[in-house]
Amino acid sequence: MKNHSFYFILLVIFTLTIACSNEEDDIFIIENSKNATDCELTILPTTLVAICMNGSDFAFPNETLTYASKFASTNCDYLWTVESGDIEILNVENSIVNSFTKSIATIRFGSDFSGGVISVKAEDTLSEGIIEYTIELEIQ
Repeated sequence: MKNHSFYFILLVIFTLTIACSNEEDDIFIIENSKNATDCELTILPTTLVAICMNGSDFAFPNETLTYASKFASTNCDYLWTVESGDIEILNVENSIVNSFTKSIATIRFGSDFSGGVISVKAEDTLSEGIIEYTIELEIQ
């Protein structure tokens, strides 16, 4: 009988642990229509270097959004930087699409966010591109 009680208590603890951890995950993956996953890249014939960046121009405090950048190279490194504001870069995912490298950054705007600037630098062995993006406080 002791074994049955032990297994029952273990099952209850396991169920509660999984139920609580799933709630936190659901909050993080809520889709936001302001998220960006791509940008339009225009290669200039005078320089043959191109970088683009896309994302929302406005954000609320405590909001998490994605921003996308693309560079005309299949072998480059990306450096996302917070230039100003209560902003945190949570995650960066890079991929190769056709002959371009794409980078998607997950950005969290802090509780004191009132506007700010992020930048992304893409660099390969032959060239580099840098772009800044200003995000303003969204007012309801």
